[in-house]
Amino acid sequence: MANNGNGKDSGKVIKFPKSPSVKQRIEMKEQRLRELETENGYINSDIAHLTKVHSSNLEEYGKLVKELSTLWKIAEPEEEVVEFEADFDSDFDFDFDFDFNPEEDK
Repeated sequence: MANNGNGKDSGKVIKFPKSPSVKQRIEMKEQRLRELETENGYINSDIAHLTKVHSSNLEEYGKLVKELSTLWKIAEPEEEVVEFEADFDSDFDFDFDFDFNPEEDK
């Protein structure tokens, strides 16, 4: 019996909620798995985007430091380097070494 707070029993029994069935628990857990998969997809997409932006920012940072060092007359200007990047994800690194002034090398 439950106590109503004044020291006397109220005569009412508190009923506990019925536990979900095994089928309901399976459905809840499967739904949570789908939610996690969706959330992880968003997170992976964000990580890929942020990694690309971070890499681009670091590249620009390096170029700006070189340009500033030249402007401050700390270093001699370097030849312009053209870098080619793949438009797709790849595990391979391609180094393109082109001679932009082939006449000067002869």
